[in-house]
Amino acid sequence: MNQKTKIIIAVVIIIVAVVGIIGIVVFTSENKEEQQAKVMTKEEMLEVAEDLTIIDNDKIDKTSHYFVELSNNIANAELQKGKIFKINGKVDTIEKDYCIMSFGIPNLKLYLPMGQLSLIKKDSTITVVGQLTDITKEQQMIMGMTYDNIFFEFKNCYFISND
Repeated sequence: MNQKTKIIIAVVIIIVAVVGIIGIVVFTSENKEEQQAKVMTKEEMLEVAEDLTIIDNDKIDKTSHYFVELSNNIANAELQKGKIFKINGKVDTIEKDYCIMSFGIPNLKLYLPMGQLSLIKKDSTITVVGQLTDITKEQQMIMGMTYDNIFFEFKNCYFISND
């Protein structure tokens, strides 16, 4: 192979690599725009949300019952990611970007605007609509024993009412 052929092959390889990199960058930025556009409004969520705010005939709070059951089957819980729920319960903890609704071992982290969080009081019952975005485990010490505490995270969440 002569020198001129080697240079042409090297230039072609560089062009193919650059075009490939440009394609990846364009595809990635389009994907991010699509994900940002998929954030639903409160009204859109309410139209499609599974309503867990009802207390059924047996006086069982559907929100707590649903998430306690999910915490017993993490495989099923993982399949629920992305679903939208209307939920209610008592606020246990209020942080700067989320509050925690606790049902014993399973907890719900509800990400809300700081202004909204500042109006919520500990132990008040609230209703929200949101999308289950993640499930995490944290170890927690209760009365000298260590437990895996499960957090169902709702990063796309809207406040509805303070009951």
